[in-house]
Amino acid sequence: MQKANPNNKYLREDSFEDFEELQMIFGQNTATGQNAVGKKYGEKLPPRKKARTDSYLEKACEEVTEISSQIFGMIQKRWEKEAEEKEAEDKANNVWDAINEIPDLDDDLRYEAMTLVHSLGMKSGFVKMSVADRRGWIKQNLRKQS
Repeated sequence: MQKANPNNKYLREDSFEDFEELQMIFGQNTATGQNAVGKKYGEKLPPRKKARTDSYLEKACEEVTEISSQIFGMIQKRWEKEAEEKEAEDKANNVWDAINEIPDLDDDLRYEAMTLVHSLGMKSGFVKMSVADRRGWIKQNLRKQS
């Protein structure tokens, strides 16, 4: 290892200030080779000054986790609301479904009605009509009997 990385001697000899904190985060997933523990095989690194207590770090981790959970919850609720709004809008503007709800219309009349509704730009108003009113509107505007 020393021959492979001669320019990284400081990593083998110097202590790392945040080692204990990182060990808390990553648990037992730390290196255990002969160069991972001390300056020389078997020699321990000098004790490091602890900037914060374990309980402080645990509390901070819990707060971050809770805040992250709350943020994710808000994002998820917003996505659900947007999906519901889009579904309602799609349903409200679905002229074809509104035309197909009308009984006793042949296919030619349905297609002509669809073209007329869109050419007049009145899909919202058409969809809001009752089925009977839609039928009457189609008959009057297309002057056909079904």
